[in-house]
Amino acid sequence: MVPRRAVPASGVGCSGPRGDRAPGVSSAWRSALGTRDSGNRRWIDAAIPHPARSLDKARQLLRDAGFRWTNEAQGEPALVDAEGKPVEFSILTSSSNADRTKMATLIQDDLKQLGMRVQVVPLEFRSLIDRVTQSKEYDACVLGLVSFDADPNSDINVWLSSGGTHLWNPSQEHPATPWKRRWIASWSRN
Repeated sequence: MVPRRAVPASGVGCSGPRGDRAPGVSSAWRSALGTRDSGNRRWIDAAIPHPARSLDKARQLLRDAGFRWTNEAQGEPALVDAEGKPVEFSILTSSSNADRTKMATLIQDDLKQLGMRVQVVPLEFRSLIDRVTQSKEYDACVLGLVSFDADPNSDINVWLSSGGTHLWNPSQEHPATPWKRRWIASWSRN
Protein backbone atom coordinates (compact mmCIF):
# COMPACT_ATOMS: atom_id res chain seq x y z
CA MET A 1 0.00 0.00 0.00
CA VAL A 2 1.23 3.47 -0.79
CA PRO A 3 0.11 6.29 1.48
CA ARG A 4 -1.29 9.38 -0.22
CA ARG A 5 1.80 11.40 0.52
CA ALA A 6 4.28 8.77 -0.60
CA VAL A 7 5.30 10.51 -3.80
CA PRO A 8 5.54 14.27 -4.10
CA ALA A 9 5.27 15.74 -7.59
CA SER A 10 9.06 15.91 -7.84
CA GLY A 11 9.39 12.16 -7.30
CA VAL A 12 12.28 12.79 -4.90
CA GLY A 13 12.80 12.37 -1.18
CA CYS A 14 10.12 9.92 -0.18
CA SER A 15 9.68 6.27 0.62
CA GLY A 16 10.69 4.80 -2.71
CA PRO A 17 11.81 7.25 -5.38
CA ARG A 18 15.52 7.81 -5.57
CA GLY A 19 16.83 11.32 -5.79
CA ASP A 20 20.31 9.93 -6.40
CA ARG A 21 19.22 8.00 -9.49
CA ALA A 22 18.93 9.01 -13.10
CA PRO A 23 15.91 11.18 -13.99
CA GLY A 24 14.34 8.22 -15.77
CA VAL A 25 13.93 6.38 -12.48
CA SER A 26 12.09 9.27 -10.86
CA SER A 27 9.96 9.39 -13.99
CA ALA A 28 9.29 5.68 -13.63
CA TRP A 29 8.10 6.19 -10.05
CA ARG A 30 5.88 9.10 -11.07
CA SER A 31 4.53 7.01 -13.91
CA ALA A 32 3.98 4.01 -11.65
CA LEU A 33 2.43 5.90 -8.76
CA GLY A 34 0.98 8.93 -10.45
CA THR A 35 1.65 12.47 -9.31
CA ARG A 36 0.47 12.79 -5.73
CA ASP A 37 -0.12 15.96 -3.84
CA SER A 38 -0.02 16.15 -0.08
CA GLY A 39 -3.73 15.40 0.24
CA ASN A 40 -5.67 17.07 3.01
CA ARG A 41 -3.14 19.21 4.87
CA ARG A 42 -4.98 18.67 8.18
CA TRP A 43 -3.63 15.11 8.18
CA ILE A 44 -0.08 15.87 7.01
CA ASP A 45 2.77 16.93 9.28
CA ALA A 46 5.27 18.73 7.03
CA ALA A 47 7.71 18.86 9.97
CA ILE A 48 8.33 15.12 9.70
CA PRO A 49 11.48 14.80 7.60
CA HIS A 50 11.75 12.48 4.63
CA PRO A 51 15.05 10.63 5.04
CA ALA A 52 17.41 10.73 2.07
CA ARG A 53 17.99 7.42 0.31
CA SER A 54 21.28 5.92 1.44
CA LEU A 55 22.41 2.37 0.72
CA ASP A 56 25.25 2.86 3.23
CA LYS A 57 22.80 3.80 6.00
CA ALA A 58 20.54 0.87 5.06
CA ARG A 59 23.48 -1.54 5.20
CA GLN A 60 24.53 -0.17 8.59
CA LEU A 61 21.00 -0.57 9.98
CA LEU A 62 20.94 -4.16 8.71
CA ARG A 63 24.36 -4.85 10.28
CA ASP A 64 23.18 -3.35 13.57
CA ALA A 65 20.15 -5.67 13.45
CA GLY A 66 22.40 -8.75 13.10
CA PHE A 67 22.37 -9.27 9.33
CA ARG A 68 25.50 -9.86 7.27
CA TRP A 69 26.51 -10.54 3.68
CA THR A 70 27.98 -13.63 2.04
CA ASN A 71 29.19 -14.08 -1.53
CA GLU A 72 27.13 -16.33 -3.76
CA ALA A 73 28.53 -18.45 -6.57
CA GLN A 74 27.63 -15.66 -9.02
CA GLY A 75 29.84 -13.30 -7.01
CA GLU A 76 26.94 -11.11 -5.85
CA PRO A 77 26.60 -10.45 -2.13
CA ALA A 78 23.62 -12.12 -0.46
CA LEU A 79 22.07 -10.80 2.73
CA VAL A 80 21.69 -13.45 5.44
CA ASP A 81 20.22 -13.29 8.91
CA ALA A 82 22.04 -14.08 12.17
CA GLU A 83 21.47 -17.82 11.56
CA GLY A 84 22.94 -17.63 8.05
CA LYS A 85 19.57 -17.97 6.28
CA PRO A 86 19.25 -15.91 3.08
CA VAL A 87 16.82 -13.01 3.16
CA GLU A 88 14.36 -13.86 0.41
CA PHE A 89 10.65 -13.34 -0.06
CA SER A 90 7.97 -12.66 -2.64
CA ILE A 91 5.89 -9.57 -3.35
CA LEU A 92 2.38 -10.22 -4.63
CA THR A 93 0.66 -7.77 -6.91
CA SER A 94 -2.24 -7.66 -9.34
CA SER A 95 -1.43 -8.93 -12.83
CA SER A 96 -4.02 -6.53 -14.24
CA ASN A 97 -2.34 -3.41 -12.84
CA ALA A 98 0.86 -2.55 -14.73
CA ASP A 99 1.65 0.40 -12.44
CA ARG A 100 1.67 -1.74 -9.30
CA THR A 101 3.77 -4.38 -11.06
CA LYS A 102 6.26 -1.60 -11.91
CA MET A 103 6.28 -0.50 -8.26
CA ALA A 104 6.95 -4.06 -7.09
CA THR A 105 9.77 -4.37 -9.63
CA LEU A 106 11.34 -1.12 -8.42
CA ILE A 107 11.16 -2.39 -4.83
CA GLN A 108 12.73 -5.67 -5.99
CA ASP A 109 15.58 -3.73 -7.60
CA ASP A 110 16.15 -1.61 -4.48
CA LEU A 111 16.30 -4.66 -2.22
CA LYS A 112 18.57 -6.55 -4.62
CA GLN A 113 21.10 -3.76 -4.10
CA LEU A 114 21.08 -4.74 -0.42
CA GLY A 115 21.54 -8.43 -1.21
CA MET A 116 17.91 -9.52 -0.76
CA ARG A 117 16.32 -11.99 -3.16
CA VAL A 118 12.82 -10.82 -4.00
CA GLN A 119 10.43 -12.42 -6.44
CA VAL A 120 7.55 -10.38 -7.89
CA VAL A 121 4.44 -12.56 -8.24
CA PRO A 122 1.64 -11.06 -10.35
CA LEU A 123 -1.70 -12.72 -9.58
CA GLU A 124 -5.22 -12.42 -10.95
CA PHE A 125 -6.93 -9.80 -8.76
CA ARG A 126 -9.46 -12.11 -7.04
CA SER A 127 -6.68 -14.60 -6.20
CA LEU A 128 -4.57 -11.76 -4.83
CA ILE A 129 -7.39 -10.51 -2.59
CA ASP A 130 -8.11 -14.06 -1.34
CA ARG A 131 -4.44 -14.60 -0.44
CA VAL A 132 -4.17 -11.26 1.35
CA THR A 133 -7.50 -11.17 3.19
CA GLN A 134 -8.47 -14.85 3.61
CA SER A 135 -5.58 -17.33 3.64
CA LYS A 136 -2.97 -14.68 4.54
CA GLU A 137 -0.37 -16.71 2.62
CA TYR A 138 1.97 -13.97 1.49
CA ASP A 139 5.19 -12.23 2.49
CA ALA A 140 4.53 -8.79 1.02
CA CYS A 141 2.02 -7.20 -1.32
CA VAL A 142 1.69 -4.07 -3.44
CA LEU A 143 -2.00 -3.28 -3.34
CA GLY A 144 -4.00 -0.07 -3.45
CA LEU A 145 -6.84 0.69 -1.08
CA VAL A 146 -8.77 3.62 -2.46
CA SER A 147 -10.72 6.20 -0.50
CA PHE A 148 -11.97 9.51 -1.77
CA ASP A 149 -12.69 10.89 1.69
CA ALA A 150 -10.08 13.22 3.19
CA ASP A 151 -11.19 12.23 6.68
CA PRO A 152 -9.43 9.02 7.78
CA ASN A 153 -12.45 7.99 9.89
CA SER A 154 -14.09 6.58 6.77
CA ASP A 155 -11.17 4.13 6.53
CA ILE A 156 -11.19 3.05 10.17
CA ASN A 157 -11.19 -0.63 9.12
CA VAL A 158 -7.74 -0.05 7.61
CA TRP A 159 -6.22 1.72 10.62
CA LEU A 160 -7.64 -0.25 13.55
CA SER A 161 -5.63 -3.36 14.43
CA SER A 162 -8.81 -5.42 14.42
CA GLY A 163 -10.03 -3.98 11.10
CA GLY A 164 -10.84 -6.30 8.20
CA THR A 165 -8.46 -4.47 5.88
CA HIS A 166 -5.68 -3.83 8.41
CA LEU A 167 -3.20 -5.66 6.18
CA TRP A 168 -0.06 -5.41 8.32
CA ASN A 169 -0.08 -7.51 11.46
CA PRO A 170 -3.54 -8.77 10.44
CA SER A 171 -6.24 -10.30 12.64
CA GLN A 172 -5.26 -8.67 15.92
CA GLU A 173 -7.76 -8.40 18.72
CA HIS A 174 -5.58 -5.69 20.29
CA PRO A 175 -2.73 -3.53 18.95
CA ALA A 176 0.57 -5.42 18.90
CA THR A 177 2.81 -2.47 19.71
CA PRO A 178 2.85 0.28 22.34
CA TRP A 179 2.88 3.04 19.71
CA LYS A 180 -0.19 1.54 18.03
CA ARG A 181 -2.03 1.38 21.39
CA ARG A 182 -1.22 5.08 21.98
CA TRP A 183 -2.31 5.94 18.45
CA ILE A 184 -5.63 4.09 18.79
CA ALA A 185 -6.24 5.77 22.15
CA SER A 186 -5.60 9.24 20.70
CA TRP A 187 -7.84 8.45 17.73
CA SER A 188 -10.64 7.40 20.06
CA ARG A 189 -10.38 10.69 22.02
CA ASN A 190 -10.75 12.78 18.85
